[in-house]
Amino acid sequence: MPVYYSEEDRANEAAVVGILSKKWNCTFHSFGFLFPIDYYALRGGALVGVIEIKTRNKSSRDFATVCLALRKWISLGLVQTGLGVPAIFVVQFTDRLMYIPFNRIDASRWMVGGRTDRNGGGGNDIEPMIRVEIAAMRAVTAEMPTME
Repeated sequence: MPVYYSEEDRANEAAVVGILSKKWNCTFHSFGFLFPIDYYALRGGALVGVIEIKTRNKSSRDFATVCLALRKWISLGLVQTGLGVPAIFVVQFTDRLMYIPFNRIDASRWMVGGRTDRNGGGGNDIEPMIRVEIAAMRAVTAEMPTME
């Protein structure tokens, strides 16, 4: 199974992590390349949250929703429930950095979707996706979200 993760993706995520580290006063650490969630956050040596990051080359006003893979949503929920820390979906749009806590994601708004244009047209990463309402998301501020 091919994995689609470019150097540009890595740089974009690193930029978001830099912003979140300053705003939320945490250090972020990668779970590892094939783990479904991108990062865990530490403050003073304590686990304070987990995040999944997406970067988009579109404005937050271009579409009504942004997709989150069902497998990532499930993983966010398992970690939040099991460890009792906030799980957060973060999206960097061209015009602003936004987030939504796991508990505010409406998983009933799902579809099967993804991309078929990768790997010279032979790549296929179609899977169940949750359509997250951008209007339900919040701008990243200096306060780290809590479990809601």
